[in-house]
Amino acid sequence: ILLERTVDAFRRSAAEKSVQLSTDVTGGTTHCSIVSADATRLQQIFWNLIGNAIKFTPAGGSVTARCWSEQSFFFVAISDTGVGIEADVLPKLFKAFEQGESSITRTFGGLGLGLHISKTLAELHDGSLVATSEGRNRGATFTLKLPLLPY
Repeated sequence: ILLERTVDAFRRSAAEKSVQLSTDVTGGTTHCSIVSADATRLQQIFWNLIGNAIKFTPAGGSVTARCWSEQSFFFVAISDTGVGIEADVLPKLFKAFEQGESSITRTFGGLGLGLHISKTLAELHDGSLVATSEGRNRGATFTLKLPLLPY
């Protein structure tokens, strides 16, 4: 529910940019309530990832927020069809003040703290946050992994 509410908060900005925003929570919503997490901090992670995905996706592109569970973990993946991330930037992406190449910084702005904060918050919840991309103009996916509470 928290993920869906966060996505709903971004619907207007996505529409203004002509970016399609969708969710896929099939099979994931039943496990949302058994993740031990600070809802405010979790929403902060979602807010940053969805906001970045919209920011870095051109008009006509799409952003999808998906959640599911596997074994003893709950996952949330935010995927976009945006500018992508070069392979040499991926290892540095979560460092404070890192924004990739300078042309990205000039075009999109920002301080380069959001992903660092999001990764730190994920780790404080005994989870992880990873980024994948097939390169420039191939989009990106950010996946949050959190442990499920035992039944």
